[in-house]
Amino acid sequence: MRAAVEYVCSPLVKGRLGWGAHWRDPDDFAQGNEFVGQSVSAGIGLKPAKTTWGLDLGYTFGWLNADFGDPLQHRRTQQQLVTQLRWDF
Repeated sequence: MRAAVEYVCSPLVKGRLGWGAHWRDPDDFAQGNEFVGQSVSAGIGLKPAKTTWGLDLGYTFGWLNADFGDPLQHRRTQQQLVTQLRWDF
């Protein structure tokens, strides 16, 4: 499940915020190793007027919690930084 919003800050800049919830099973054939997770993201997009290029930058922080009876309460976190340069032809 995902939700996001994009806001036009100026004719040059767009801001983005997002949230996601997901379920991960690293091994489909084994029982008791599933994780549930959530993530939040923020991004910015730059596209100057009358140009054919644009630059997007995004950051995501996610966390996973064990969905099984683990006495140590297994947790994981993940971070991702992404940059994309687009050139429209």
